[in-house]
Amino acid sequence: MKRRNFDMKQVFHFKSLLVGTGLILLGSLAQPPIACAAVLPASDSSNNGNWIFDPSVSDEFDGASLDTNKWYNYAPGWSGRPPSQFDPSAVSVSNGNLVLNTTCYNLVNDGSFEQNDLSAWGESFGTYGLATAYKDSKYGYNAAYANGGSGLQQQISLSPNTTYKLIGYARCGSASGAQTGTRAFIGIKGFNNGAGEVAQVVTSTTYQLVSILFTTGSTTTNASVYLYNPDSGTIYGDDIAVIPATLPDGTVLNGDSTTATAYIESTAIPSFGYYEA
Repeated sequence: MKRRNFDMKQVFHFKSLLVGTGLILLGSLAQPPIACAAVLPASDSSNNGNWIFDPSVSDEFDGASLDTNKWYNYAPGWSGRPPSQFDPSAVSVSNGNLVLNTTCYNLVNDGSFEQNDLSAWGESFGTYGLATAYKDSKYGYNAAYANGGSGLQQQISLSPNTTYKLIGYARCGSASGAQTGTRAFIGIKGFNNGAGEVAQVVTSTTYQLVSILFTTGSTTTNASVYLYNPDSGTIYGDDIAVIPATLPDGTVLNGDSTTATAYIESTAIPSFGYYEA
């Protein structure tokens, strides 16, 4: 699956979920399924598939909140599809609809370098560009490269007195050979009232995850994120992001996750009766 990092919010509304057995058997039930000719899938209103209404994985969502006796609002044993993480608060019920929200919290514009140009990285310098060859990227199709003494940099907007997490992937040289002495830095500067700088260095020829927590100053409204090569050779970077360390509902996005997404799963038929945004 192609991975993108950009500001995004999508809301999916489901009026009802009517599930039955036709060409697919969902498994045995403690109680026999109820035959109900009036309840048929919209894709087969003539019931040519001989559908049988299954109340255990069907819902009209006409309550004030999700029926947690029937549905999990998370995925037991699974946190989500990278770069997303399931967030129970992204699931709600409203006006007889199931509402599944997905929100990308990345403040870096084109941190995945999939826009096929580097116009978002307006503070860049030296010799740099897009790396589009096979296996250049960590995810997706593109990465960025910077030769010695060069870097990619962009200014992002931040809120005062807020803790953020900077994440991204970097590597040095090609996977087929090391470049002695080459270092790749991913960092951010100017986040503490115009001062302050933090960075992590990568020396591996395979992509390594960088993760840095930082807190803005009382008057901070922006800072500059960068990928920098202070040495000779070539470095590569991909999927650079800045996200809130804690989401408004208290959720913490782990690892390289940048997006909170929604998921419900049947408590009666786990891993089979599920819906995901």
